[in-house]
Amino acid sequence: MPSWFWWGLLAINVATFVVFGIDKLCARFARQRVRESTLLWWTLLGGFVGAFCAIGLFRHKSSKQRFLWRAMFCTLLSPLWLLLWFVHP
Repeated sequence: MPSWFWWGLLAINVATFVVFGIDKLCARFARQRVRESTLLWWTLLGGFVGAFCAIGLFRHKSSKQRFLWRAMFCTLLSPLWLLLWFVHP
């Protein structure tokens, strides 16, 4: 795989992790939150590793079973898997 792919994947996962962290901070200080749909879109775009790391590290959304199921579903539907399927020799 080309190196740009891995750098892009890393960037998406770091961005997803940061968005989850910002939402956790907003939740702690009763500020305007990041929408769940935005968090799920970041997960779907390939940031599922960053999303689940943030869920575990920040203990954010970990008790919301419906959100966790949706995040898992987004991970399964992620276009990254299709890209890996076609690009990997």
